[in-house]
Amino acid sequence: MNAPLNIQARIVAELMERISDPDAEQDGELIEAAEQAAQTLEEACASVLRAGRLRKGYAAACREIAREAMDRAARHEAYDERCRKAVAWAMEEASLPKITAPDMTVSWRMGKAPLIIDAEAGTVVNSARYVETKETYSWNKGLLKSDLDSGVSLPFARLGNSQPVLTVRTK
Repeated sequence: MNAPLNIQARIVAELMERISDPDAEQDGELIEAAEQAAQTLEEACASVLRAGRLRKGYAAACREIAREAMDRAARHEAYDERCRKAVAWAMEEASLPKITAPDMTVSWRMGKAPLIIDAEAGTVVNSARYVETKETYSWNKGLLKSDLDSGVSLPFARLGNSQPVLTVRTK
């Protein structure tokens, strides 16, 4: 049995109030269109569902735009990294330690050799000096690096190749 007309009108009004979003600029238009189309409660419900479906489409479009923007941002960052590597290479080849431009200063130098450990802490004989005791073993990298820098040869650790460091200071 259908509810009386005044109850249906009250339900329609409550329905419109419940779906309104004060932060959304389209809500006024959607609610107005729904109210105009709502001759009965059934028509109001169908109209509200159409509005919800439209908003779901907006949400999907926003997610797609955001995904494309993130992809674009990643490409821009990758391009910046390629530019930095190319300039570091060019400055190294030309033995050019510094570039001064009106908007930036660029300096180039070789970084420190990274420490490369080829074994697990606690698995190498005579490595106790380099291992810090905790619940699990971990390498005392500072001591290892200082010994390797001073010429000590260790079968389980070595210094890697230094990488160029490019510093850009903008003005």
